[in-house]
Amino acid sequence: MNPLPFPPTFDNYTTVLHNFPLLTYIWNTFYIAIVVTASKAATSVLAAFAFVYYNFKYKETVFNGMLLTFFIPITVLIMPNYLMMSKLGLLDTPYGVMLPGLVDGMGIFLMRQTMRIPKPLLEAAILDGAKPHQVLFKVIMPLIKPSVLAISILFFINSWNEYFWPLLILQDKANLTLPLALQMFISAEGGSEWGIAMAVATLTSLPPLVLYGFCQKFIINTFMQSGVKG
Repeated sequence: MNPLPFPPTFDNYTTVLHNFPLLTYIWNTFYIAIVVTASKAATSVLAAFAFVYYNFKYKETVFNGMLLTFFIPITVLIMPNYLMMSKLGLLDTPYGVMLPGLVDGMGIFLMRQTMRIPKPLLEAAILDGAKPHQVLFKVIMPLIKPSVLAISILFFINSWNEYFWPLLILQDKANLTLPLALQMFISAEGGSEWGIAMAVATLTSLPPLVLYGFCQKFIINTFMQSGVKG
């Protein structure tokens, strides 16, 4: 059996674009992904700057405690997060999907490793009278822009592809994200519309694939720098 359709056809894509509220699902997914990405990137940069720039009591203990969150299985957090979203009245809203994911420990770790630039550079800026926010935005940020871009792309891709947590929170079809909408065409009892499902899956994967294709160099360099600086 030929794995490729012959002759090639775009009928499934036409069906999706005409009979499927694709733009609504794209907007839902993009809105959640962009808010989560912006929040994670901002909190990662600010928290990492605090760990690098300031000396405060128990700094290493706090940082190591944050690293321990990497080892907490996501399944352990699902029930308390769901109950919290329920009490806040955020079920079946994009905010219920976004709220538990606005901060990322891995992002803080990577940004902290990237920000460990030579101390004389920071000391020179401080001696020139630079305030903390000036050190961050005028000295450090120009040096780590590629890393911030790389980590933001990873955040965006992860949020775009998120399935299980939105599945628990979102019920109304008008609020679904693309990964959830794809499930509508796949039936466990049979009768799955595989052609349309594959068309939706292809359209769903294109944005993160294109982003990664353009920014893979920055992403690889970020992880290499984090490993070297240890």
